[in-house]
Amino acid sequence: MSVYLVTLLSVAVLCGLAQKMDYKSEQSVRLERIRHSQPAKIFFGLAVLILICVSGLRYFVGTDYGAYYRGAAYYADEFWEKLRMLDEPGIRLIYKVAGWFSSDPAVSIFFCAAFTVFLMLRMLFRNTRELLVAMLLFIFLGCWHGAFNGVRQYMAAAVLFCGYPYLYKKRFLKYLFVVFLAFLFHRSAIVMIFPYFIAKNKVNVKNILLLAVGCTAVLLSYDIVFSFAGTLLDETYSQEYGYFFRSVNALRILVACAPAVYFAFIFWNKPKTEKETFYLNLLIMNAVTMVVTSQSAYLARMGIYTATFSSIGIAELLKRHPAKTRSIVRAGIVLLFAAYWLYDIMFSRSLRSFHWIWERSI
Repeated sequence: MSVYLVTLLSVAVLCGLAQKMDYKSEQSVRLERIRHSQPAKIFFGLAVLILICVSGLRYFVGTDYGAYYRGAAYYADEFWEKLRMLDEPGIRLIYKVAGWFSSDPAVSIFFCAAFTVFLMLRMLFRNTRELLVAMLLFIFLGCWHGAFNGVRQYMAAAVLFCGYPYLYKKRFLKYLFVVFLAFLFHRSAIVMIFPYFIAKNKVNVKNILLLAVGCTAVLLSYDIVFSFAGTLLDETYSQEYGYFFRSVNALRILVACAPAVYFAFIFWNKPKTEKETFYLNLLIMNAVTMVVTSQSAYLARMGIYTATFSSIGIAELLKRHPAKTRSIVRAGIVLLFAAYWLYDIMFSRSLRSFHWIWERSI
């Protein structure tokens, strides 16, 4: 546990320095793209490097680590065949490139970690000034340590996050291309086409009722959902697979829903900018995703794709609070998510005992 706490403290200090030394004038914002000062880039870059190193140099930390470690040769050798079939060749390309440097499976694991963390945090850095809060939320929401488990899905999520500008600016073909690239890492990423059509909808009673009806329909139609998932992922599900049919921890559902409910209440019947509506819809989509997949731990992994956007969404929407209460509310929300993060790690057997790659001979 000490590794996680030291990492968190180091990253928090560096991001705090990055934000303190960043531009203050709103004149530095041009064409919706945020510009940061050189010192901010350096400090934030160091924080990213720490997260990459801790993630990439871990050893048998995460439920899927063994499969990706032992299967390094398979993933590298199968690249061309899987590319021809469009059968999730993305991670195989990463393994093949890593193999040019070393045959050690640990190098491939490091490349996967660097790919995921760098892409996600690059987009976070480019789309918010709230560097400290956004980074803390990125960690506390599980977007960092979650990649220790669902490696391929988090790589797909990292690619999808790169489509953030196209989702916001409603550039369908470019966003569709990003979804296709994510699909090459994990087939389930194809479902992220749907957010394009609702990400900028008005947050009103009509649309919320439509989402509620949709949620209810999905919850009552799990057989159809599993049939679709089986066809998409080329897998078969039955009751003997306990993981697929295991209910999701209620705390995870609460963590996903709380920000959406809170900000929907705060913004209800109040004028919202285009960007605030966009962020609020992203939080609602994350909540809806977790609710409709609450009866299947496997399907709940779809929340990986939507949770990543929440780190920016929450950080940006917090700026709407009156200055008198903003700091208190921000600190309270961050502390609550921190408690969830600690709980998530401490009660996960695959995460709480951290080992470095150089300990593998011990």
